[in-house]
Amino acid sequence: MTVTASPLPASARASRTRLRLPPETRIPLILDAALAAFSAQGYADTRIDDIAQQAGLSKGGLYAHFDSKEAIFHALLQRSMQLPTLDVDAMLVGADTAQVLAQRLLQPMYEAVQSPSLVALSRILLTEGHRLPPQVQDWRRHVHATVCTQLTQVLQRGVAQGLLRPTVLTTVPGLVLSPLVHWMVQHISAGPEEWVNASEAYRIHVQLLTELLTP
Repeated sequence: MTVTASPLPASARASRTRLRLPPETRIPLILDAALAAFSAQGYADTRIDDIAQQAGLSKGGLYAHFDSKEAIFHALLQRSMQLPTLDVDAMLVGADTAQVLAQRLLQPMYEAVQSPSLVALSRILLTEGHRLPPQVQDWRRHVHATVCTQLTQVLQRGVAQGLLRPTVLTTVPGLVLSPLVHWMVQHISAGPEEWVNASEAYRIHVQLLTELLTP
C-alpha cells in the first residue's frame, strides 16, 4: 500500500524555510520589507505586524531580530543613508584646479544619492521627519557633523595649497552640498519633468563650485 504524504500548509512550509535563513540573510529581507511598508503607508501608520507580514514572518519571528519599529528604522538609516567617506589625501593628490577638486568631491556624492533605497528613505525623512523617533534626530546630527568635518578638511587644505580661495563656502562647508540637497528635494517631491537628471545636476554643481572657489 502506498501512502502519499499530505502537503504541508503554506504557513508550515514558510516556517521551515525561515528557520534555514541565518540572520545575515534574514535581516536584509526584513529591512527591504520595512522600507516597502514605510513607503506605502508612512512611518507613523506602519505597524510591526505590517512589516512582519511583508517579510513573510510571524510577529515573533521578526522580534527575534528587532525589538521595535524604531530599531528597524534606525537599521534602515544605517544601511541606506550613508554618504561616502571622503579620502581627503586622495582627493588632493594631483588636483591642480578647483574644478578637478570639485569633481572628485561631488562625484561619489551624486553616485550615492541615486540609490533607490536612499531615495525612498529620503522621501520618508522629508515628509514625516516630525513623526520619527528621537534617535533619528541624533543620527541626522551625527551624519551632518561627520560630513562637515570631512568637507572642512578638504576645503582648508585646498585653500592652503592655493587650489581654492577663501569664501563663505570654506567658512560654512555644509553649503558646498546645498545644490545636491536641492536636487534631492526636487527628485523626491516633484515630477520627472520638473527636475534635471543627476548627470546634469552634477555638471551644474561642479561649475558652480569652480566659479565660486577658483582663486
